[in-house]
Amino acid sequence: MLALSSRLFLILTVPAASAFSQVRLSPGIRIGTPLTDTLISSSYSSSDGTSSSFNRSNSVTKRLLVGPSLRLELPRGLGLEFDALYQRINSDNASSSQSAGYSAQSFEQTTANRWQFPLLLQYGHRVGKLSPFVEAGPSISTMLGGDTTSSSIARRRCRTRPAQSLRECTACSARTAPASLR
Repeated sequence: MLALSSRLFLILTVPAASAFSQVRLSPGIRIGTPLTDTLISSSYSSSDGTSSSFNRSNSVTKRLLVGPSLRLELPRGLGLEFDALYQRINSDNASSSQSAGYSAQSFEQTTANRWQFPLLLQYGHRVGKLSPFVEAGPSISTMLGGDTTSSSIARRRCRTRPAQSLRECTACSARTAPASLR
């Protein structure tokens, strides 16, 4: 009975040990620069004869992308990779609107931390000195810790009398502009 159980143990553990010896864990660091912006830049304008508006959004994210990487190399050219990639991003938004007697302009700039967590299944095959590979999988992305700076200006266009000073016109603007534009 003891001889049978030791043979069974060897039959099960030798292939498992052989397969495990082909598995390799490789930690590393990923560093790169994206070729495209993270956010979409856009602009919009409209006019109806009595009022007009313009809005522009711009993203500037061509910054360093960096983070730890962990690759599990499996038998038969398969692999599994997990990364935690950090990127700092900036975006800005400018808008302007005019209507009967009023004009308003605003500018907003946002800086945030973006994290991406891709989980990739890889397949590679050695061909001479080359090792081409293919990888695919999901990536979760989130933005954290945003900091926004805003400024806005609202003005009422005065129809001044020849004797009315600029100071009176500015005071008039502050008193009569809607609260949302002040």
